[in-house]
Amino acid sequence: MEAPQNPAQFDYQKFLSQKRIYHQHYLKAVDFVFTGEYRGEWYKNTAYRVSEWSDAVLRRLVPLEQEYAVVKAMVLGLRDEMDSELVQAYSAAGAVHVLSVSGFHIAIFVAILNFILTNLEKRRYGRWLSLGITLTTLWFYAVLTGLSAPVIRSALMFTIFLLAGPLGRKENGANALFGSALILLAIDPLLLYSVSFQLSYAALGGIIFLQPVLYQSLTAKTWLMDKIWGMTTVALAAQLITFPIGVYYFHQFPTYFLLANPFVALLATAMLPVALAALAFSWVPFLGQGLGWGLTGITRVLNKIVIWTDALPFSTVGGLSFSALEVGLVYGIMAMILALGYTRNARWLWRAGALSLALFVVQLIEINYFERQKLLVIHSVARQSAISFINGNEALLMSDTAFFQPDRKPFNFYVKNFYIARNVHQIQEKVWEKVEPTSPVLVKKLPFGQLIVWQGKSLLVVEAPVGEAIPPVADYVLIRNSAFRSVDQVLPVFRKQKLIFDHSNKFYVLQTLQQQAQKWALPWYFVNAQGAFLVSL
Repeated sequence: MEAPQNPAQFDYQKFLSQKRIYHQHYLKAVDFVFTGEYRGEWYKNTAYRVSEWSDAVLRRLVPLEQEYAVVKAMVLGLRDEMDSELVQAYSAAGAVHVLSVSGFHIAIFVAILNFILTNLEKRRYGRWLSLGITLTTLWFYAVLTGLSAPVIRSALMFTIFLLAGPLGRKENGANALFGSALILLAIDPLLLYSVSFQLSYAALGGIIFLQPVLYQSLTAKTWLMDKIWGMTTVALAAQLITFPIGVYYFHQFPTYFLLANPFVALLATAMLPVALAALAFSWVPFLGQGLGWGLTGITRVLNKIVIWTDALPFSTVGGLSFSALEVGLVYGIMAMILALGYTRNARWLWRAGALSLALFVVQLIEINYFERQKLLVIHSVARQSAISFINGNEALLMSDTAFFQPDRKPFNFYVKNFYIARNVHQIQEKVWEKVEPTSPVLVKKLPFGQLIVWQGKSLLVVEAPVGEAIPPVADYVLIRNSAFRSVDQVLPVFRKQKLIFDHSNKFYVLQTLQQQAQKWALPWYFVNAQGAFLVSL
């Protein structure tokens, strides 16, 4: 597994290593044989079979594609049927959390079961019987979702919380939160680096510690307003406490999350029990179909609200960036303000002010640094060329036509995070063949390529064979499109100049040139092996 070859690119190698995966191998369809069902642990096989059965039932009861995709994600925790546009809509509405089975879903089930079993708890041994039914249902649902990590986390936390009462202990959300985290981290310490683990426990921590402070800040006059305010404070607490992590990893923030979340929470609360009822009574004629249509209708309304929210102007603030230090400072400020809300002691306000000042200074230094940056970057892009000329907050990106696909996948994968990390806001995109010889770069067409002059530095781009020797007049020389195939072709033209070979050269040509460069001790730079070429001017 290779490390990322571009600055700020997603580190897939690190991601897999944190999941204890250290090797990767690619096989063609003809390179392996399916020998039958995998006979692993019985409980995992049971979970998979139950999940597959539930998926088949939901597929039959929910006939509409988008609605089925959302129901499958919310009930089973599987997003494989959801298209990227729908996921983006939920993300922009600040409601993407409902698509992952987590503490929100478990809390709904526990609340419903507690309501149903209220009278049972008044009888002898009723409390233990109620607990047994609740925990059995809870862990059956965990099996239903395939024992995914977020569900196990949530189920473990609620198990610890619910056991407190019958054991004569005080039910304490904080103890359940930290206790479940301690158990899981003792089993697998690398979970600490999991984004879903961080977001789950941050959101639950916000609901436990921050939501009561927000809720008590306003007194509603009616029962309905009180319930709406309660759901609003839950959404606000979860969003506020997770936004630094969201900005750090995903570089965006949903603007209208407060507008959509109360409706999303209400519809999701109605949707989950209907979905379970539909699964339980799917075999009953007419009743199963009726519950399926009811589930479809609720989900359709939910999707409409989310898509409408996404369509609002500026539904998502993108291009945001936090460093690890800034994330720590933001959480420090939150902790001080939360302590102020609990203790009403002014010293916490002064501490919050001091951390705010530190955050301001750090960001001021970053802004000043990025405004003065001048970078030339030859990115490592599979089978293509991509060059960035960065001046302050502006960038000129030159690449092949295929790089600027309508879905923006190459740009988003290779370059986007780098621009965000470097605070680049204005991006001018140019295709190689359509670059005009005007500012911000000067371009002169040559028989074998082009000469680019920028910020007093020159980059010679060689795209075709050269018939004569070229003196070292350019600061940097980029070889593209397999213009040279052996060292014998290169040396008569450039002698021992430092050359840069990017991914637009054929793979076997690069291999040959690398071996020959190593043998001759030539100062050549191979982007495919050494990563992106970056120089600060």
